[in-house]
Order: sequence, then structure tokens, then C-alpha cells
Amino acid sequence: MDDPKLTAAQIRKLEAIYAQVPKVPCKGKCFNSCSGIGMAPAERDYITERTGKPLRMISLKRDHIPRCGYLSLENRCTIYPLRPLICRLWGAVTDLQCPYGCRPAKYLTPRKARRLIEAAAEIVRGETVLNIPDGLEESVWRRLKEVTEA
Repeated sequence: MDDPKLTAAQIRKLEAIYAQVPKVPCKGKCFNSCSGIGMAPAERDYITERTGKPLRMISLKRDHIPRCGYLSLENRCTIYPLRPLICRLWGAVTDLQCPYGCRPAKYLTPRKARRLIEAAAEIVRGETVLNIPDGLEESVWRRLKEVTEA
């Protein structure tokens, strides 16, 4: 990504997608899930523009599992208001419920979450992060949940 510049219209689209995700009152205990996150190109550009720093995965743990470079040394998200969609969906989707008791007023379905991910991916380059045939999203979310709980 040489020159991340989103238009005002692209930023509004991304923020409209984020606004569709129910708010989850975060207790900050899920930091072990903050590794190897995927995001749409528009999100990468958005975060880089706002923070001035591109996302880098770093390894601070003894097990050398990469962790999000935006986590503080206290394991808190330093870009929480700007966090990518996948981070927003954690705890807000029926199949991605937070194991620490953080609950939204109403959960999203896996199908709705998938559509939001695809919409975010299409903003900049017409790419989709997940191109999942209908009927397979449940197994994908189940696998994502298994990976993040491991």
C-alpha cells in the first residue's frame, strides 16, 4: 500500500457499515484474540490515514504468536474507535460471542456479519475478503471462533 487515500464518500460508507454493528461494552479481556486479523483494504487505508501508522503484527509473547501492533503493553486496543470490522464483530455476532460476558443489546446473525464484511471489502477495490456461498457461513464462523479461542 503505497499511498492510502480514501475519499470522503468511501469513509462515509465504511463508517455506515461500522454503525450497523451493535455496540458491545468491552471489558478488555479478549486481547489474546488480537492476532492475525483480516480486514478490507479500505479499513487498512482508513486506520493508516487516521493513525499515521500501518498495521504491523509483532511478537512479544514467548510463544511467538503474532499480536496486533495496535495493542498497548497493557493489552488494550489503542485504536478502539477506529478498529477494523472483524474486531467490531467479535462479541456482536451470535456465533462470535465474547467468552468474558460482554454482550450487545442484540446480536447480528452470521449472514448479516458476512454481508457487512463483503460490503467493507468492496469499498476501495471491489475485492471481497470472504466469498462464501450461502449455507457455508455457519461453518466459517464456527471455525473462526475455534481459532480465536485456541
